[in-house]
Amino acid sequence: MLEFGEATLGDLPGLRRIYVDLPGHGSSSGDGIGNAADVHRRMAAFVDRLGPRYALVGSSFGGGTARAVLARDPGRVAGMALFAPVVYAQRADRNLPAKGHRPADPRWVLDLEPKHIVAEFRAVTHRPTTRNWDAFQRDIVPGSISGDRAAIKRVMDNYDFAAHPEDAFGTFDRPVLFVLGREDPMVGWRDAIGLADSYSRATYAVVEAGHNPFHEQREIAAASLRGWAVAVLEAGTDDQAREAATRSRTAGTTSSA
Repeated sequence: MLEFGEATLGDLPGLRRIYVDLPGHGSSSGDGIGNAADVHRRMAAFVDRLGPRYALVGSSFGGGTARAVLARDPGRVAGMALFAPVVYAQRADRNLPAKGHRPADPRWVLDLEPKHIVAEFRAVTHRPTTRNWDAFQRDIVPGSISGDRAAIKRVMDNYDFAAHPEDAFGTFDRPVLFVLGREDPMVGWRDAIGLADSYSRATYAVVEAGHNPFHEQREIAAASLRGWAVAVLEAGTDDQAREAATRSRTAGTTSSA
């Protein structure tokens, strides 16, 4: 999400942005990673070093990981934005869209190489346009050809979450964003809607897209993410003001005593 995130949020003051290769992906080691829960634990340990408060952004499996990290210490999380997140680990449990009308592949798609990368693109993309192909090559393909393949296979073979992360808390009341593809063949969109009661300040955008809505509906996704980020920053300012007021009242009471 590096290119999309920087283009959308790079000029917002007061927002530090850290882009993480999940364990076993990119340049991050897969040593000691045997299942999805191991990924969640390692990510939780990483964010523990970032400071007292942070926000989480995740896509696909990264979205499921973000939910798991939030559930470990929701008091520190200033907000969460999810793009096509995994809700149910097992595909059989997911409410996926029926195979409806998909725009026909233009001739140039059929001529592309290598075929296994083209197959990945076609499998997750609802609208096969030149812009979406270019974005797929830039943002998705590098992750498909790098990383620790053995560690990734171990995670995929042991994918189930120990529990629904939302079971760990009642209601999370800070800004949350869901951007979902109506034609997403991997995770669908209805399962994420079912999480609404757990997130009292959730905003949903369900767009005509496959599994990478920040590619296929970039303008809507960018406006949604930027609005969420501004809300997170404003909420943080309000929290700091309340904490300062509380410290002032406490100090005044102590002094009077």
